[in-house]
Amino acid sequence: MPDDILITILSYLTVKEAAVTSHLSKRWRHLWRRTVHLDFEDNGRKEQILLQPKLRLPARNRYINWVNRVMCHHNSPMIEDFVISFNLDKQSKGAITKWIEFAMSKNVQNLELNLMEDEDGFSDDVRNFVFPIKIFIKKTRLSCRQHSMNVPPMPFTMVREIKFLKTLILKCVNINDETIGEMMKSCQVLEHLHIHNSGHLVKLIIRGPALALRKLEIRQCLGLQSIEIRDSNLALFEYLGSGIPLTLNNNPSLETVYLGAGYSGIENNLFQQISGCLPYLRNLRLNIYRPKVNLLTFQRSMFPLFPITNFLTMLPYCSRIICTFFLSLRCLK
Repeated sequence: MPDDILITILSYLTVKEAAVTSHLSKRWRHLWRRTVHLDFEDNGRKEQILLQPKLRLPARNRYINWVNRVMCHHNSPMIEDFVISFNLDKQSKGAITKWIEFAMSKNVQNLELNLMEDEDGFSDDVRNFVFPIKIFIKKTRLSCRQHSMNVPPMPFTMVREIKFLKTLILKCVNINDETIGEMMKSCQVLEHLHIHNSGHLVKLIIRGPALALRKLEIRQCLGLQSIEIRDSNLALFEYLGSGIPLTLNNNPSLETVYLGAGYSGIENNLFQQISGCLPYLRNLRLNIYRPKVNLLTFQRSMFPLFPITNFLTMLPYCSRIICTFFLSLRCLK
């Protein structure tokens, strides 16, 4: 079987699984180093940290050293997928920045930084790693100097242009409005952007028909004040967070919208805010979360459902509508 086929098979494995194959025979010894799929997941150690927090620091050091060793031995000229999945924060800034530079220099297509402590929890965004804006500044020459004691000498990397990045997933990573703007200008083929628990995002603007972005997911960014999406090619938009002003105008390709907001979303005319995209929608899901309501004084006037019936007539192509209201009810003593 040709090496290329074996390498393709290895690309479906995590880095740990692929590295184990080096013991099969001499032929397999170095094949894993040419894989184009680098998935650095270590769920077992993440769960161990949750149970024993005192192990966090040594576990982080082992994880960082492991990723660095793989990077030093990797010899493929390109990478399709690069996934970092571990409980890391800004204390590991040097290592994480170096990993991003490495992935970009290899023309990575799909980049994921999942620095969450666990999939169901939230981290203090003050401790989040900050995504470096220099990554997206055109023709920026990235030096290989060490940023911290945890970063070993690495091969020289240079990121001239970001031509191949299609997916960027950031969880518990702070990224600000300016960096988003530079990203939109630099990443001409970026199709999917996912941001979860970023503390630096304030006013998100996605605008312009030249953008390739098709899928935008924004979740639990507590500092976010507004979102504006207009004149775009977006096909899917998901927002989960507090009620904020939303502007969705002239997005003819937008077929799917998922919104999860507090009761203030209704008070802030959520239905009116999304009315501009209703004629194009095929899938709409609304999850509205309400503070505690006194069961004995609960009245229809307190919970205005009437806007829903009004905009249903504005959905000529929609085949699926889900509206869920989460109530926390209590009785008077």
